Amino acid sequence: MIKKNLVILSLLVMSLMVVGVSAAGASPKFTNPLSDAYVSGDMLVEWTNPLNIPLLYVMYKEGACTPDGTWAQLGPFSASVTETTIDTLGLDDVEHCLRLIGSGIPPYNFLQFNVDNEDPEINVFTVTQDGKESDSISPSTRTEVLIDADDNVAITECEIDWGDEKTKDCSGNTQKTYNQQYKDEGKYKIILTVKDKAGNTETAAE
Repeated sequence: MIKKNLVILSLLVMSLMVVGVSAAGASPKFTNPLSDAYVSGDMLVEWTNPLNIPLLYVMYKEGACTPDGTWAQLGPFSASVTETTIDTLGLDDVEHCLRLIGSGIPPYNFLQFNVDNEDPEINVFTVTQDGKESDSISPSTRTEVLIDADDNVAITECEIDWGDEKTKDCSGNTQKTYNQQYKDEGKYKIILTVKDKAGNTETAAE
């Protein structure tokens, strides 16, 4: 009889453990932004709420994800609301912490994000263009573009639009001379566009 009771008790404990793990896995969690993301402007904040917890708060502060410090608070949000926005233009361009919390209980989820509202810089954009077409006599005649661009964090996208429906990906080197051979003679508008991790964009045209 004692052995049978021990088996029943063991099964009960295991069931409670499974329920506990399932509940923990279903806790509210951020889906946007991603951890350590770089953001600018209006930051979209999204989360899941599989347990339909009625009152949730989104809180954020400058610095690391520690309990101390001054937290800004948005909410409360009902179970049917799973997104909001934060205007990062009023925040310093440094690391911040975001947390999701219910009334009177520890945070369900938290993550770090980085504010960066500084545009990339195009230091040099020089176009040497003759507009001549390629031919058998002078196949090397071409347009040259010298670029020099940088960013306080990193440039993730760089593109030269040659104005003839052709583009050049310059992400691999933003301090270089690029060449273009046009098929037809003419004057073409060349546009350089660079973008950083946070989505800030800068353009130059000639």
